[in-house]
Amino acid sequence: MRVAGMNTDKKIMGFFSNILNLDQTRKAIKQYNTRIEENGWCLRALERKVNQKFIGLGSLAPTGYLTLNNEVEVSWRLAKDYWRQRYGIEAAHRAVNFSFYELNSGKVATLTAVVNSSP
Repeated sequence: MRVAGMNTDKKIMGFFSNILNLDQTRKAIKQYNTRIEENGWCLRALERKVNQKFIGLGSLAPTGYLTLNNEVEVSWRLAKDYWRQRYGIEAAHRAVNFSFYELNSGKVATLTAVVNSSP
């Protein structure tokens, strides 16, 4: 399972609160799929157009844990081989546009760790 490989990678998950094991990853994927069925959107697999290779997850997620109301979160998680190639920013731009222009969201949020920076 490609997502599980990312979720157990300490370097990829170093900016998240915890590493997810296989059962936790399966549960998360079920939640993503349920949200897609209910809302039409949530985190989805990202792939390169040129070869349809899986590169990570990205899109929008509900923000039930934030203090602001009626927001969606722009989120992405990429396999290490695709870091620093602008895939994250491309996914974020598309998610923001979808949020504002398709969902008519009034607010969009994103979260990151202070130490998560590019040189």
